[in-house]
Amino acid sequence: MNLHFASLNKTIEEALTLMSCAIVRDFNEIQHVSYVNRPNFISHYIYKTNLHVSKMLHAKQQEYSIISKDFEYKGPAEFSWVIHPLSGYDNFLRGIPHFSCAISIFHNDTPVSVRLLDPIKQEVFFAEKSRGCLLNGKKVLVSKQVLEKDSLISTYNVAVPKSLESISTVSFRCPMLDLAYTACGRIDLCMIKGDMYEWLPGKLLIEEANGVFDIKDDLCIGANNYYSKRINSI
Repeated sequence: MNLHFASLNKTIEEALTLMSCAIVRDFNEIQHVSYVNRPNFISHYIYKTNLHVSKMLHAKQQEYSIISKDFEYKGPAEFSWVIHPLSGYDNFLRGIPHFSCAISIFHNDTPVSVRLLDPIKQEVFFAEKSRGCLLNGKKVLVSKQVLEKDSLISTYNVAVPKSLESISTVSFRCPMLDLAYTACGRIDLCMIKGDMYEWLPGKLLIEEANGVFDIKDDLCIGANNYYSKRINSI
């Protein structure tokens, strides 16, 4: 099975550019929308973006299935487009500029190509199965941090185990970027509970950056090698 999707990369980049322009535009506008109306404003952005991007990707590769919140199509191939217009909903809602969007290709239920964009910082995280993980075109790896006093943990909807409470912990409220930051070594351990399609793309990023990704019940864990062993010992 050929897992190199070079022929689709231009289309994915164009789709992400469309998403980036839309999300930045709407982020600038949402700050002028009353708080009570913001959820509807965001829902409208997600619906429009899912629809436009789905049509763009379907026109390029009609045999692929499409999985998104508002548009689904079952194609004959074993591959699927997975579209995620917004990770970091709470931040976007409150006008905090920390969120992302992503497009992935799945083979059955396994991500084999991921492109994730932080539209504010203009950082693109990219990974393909067996081809490594890149940040803006440069290869990245998980951290080699083993000193707990210098480590950083990120959590999303989960409490830190008592044995790790002495380690600095943050909650950025953007699961996809938490996983991407773990892949490039900014975070040493991330722990997430949430939508599977919000963290599955991060699995590929972390594994292609020589990290470890694990799932325990409804908890997903992305870590460097030291913290993967620490978690397993708890």
